[in-house]
Amino acid sequence: MLFWIAGLVLVLLFLIAFFVIARKGRQFRTSRVLPDEASHGTFQSGEGTKYNVDSKTHFYFGKHPECQIILEKVQEEYSVCIFYHRRRFAFETLSGSRGILVNGEEQMAGYLKNGDVLEIAGESFTFRCW
Repeated sequence: MLFWIAGLVLVLLFLIAFFVIARKGRQFRTSRVLPDEASHGTFQSGEGTKYNVDSKTHFYFGKHPECQIILEKVQEEYSVCIFYHRRRFAFETLSGSRGILVNGEEQMAGYLKNGDVLEIAGESFTFRCW
């Protein structure tokens, strides 16, 4: 009987140790920064001009002089906003009814991945992050 109890205690200790180690492993995996979870990035226009974006500020495309990228062909003062959300860069159209083309698909909002191509008012911009 004593051997059964000792065996049961050993199995319980093994299971507790296993779950503690597994939990620490999951925390380690989720804490690393993946390429699409970077805090700095750039937009490169079709002409090769680079515009820097970081996790601390909002980045605007539009007609207004305060926009980081001024587009003459858009009708709105502020057309698209790039911002940092949940360790990733995201975008949202501010024009209401019209989306932008992201990798050839029209979208109103979403997350950006490294290498995404945004097309706004006929101009294309490639997103890179690190």
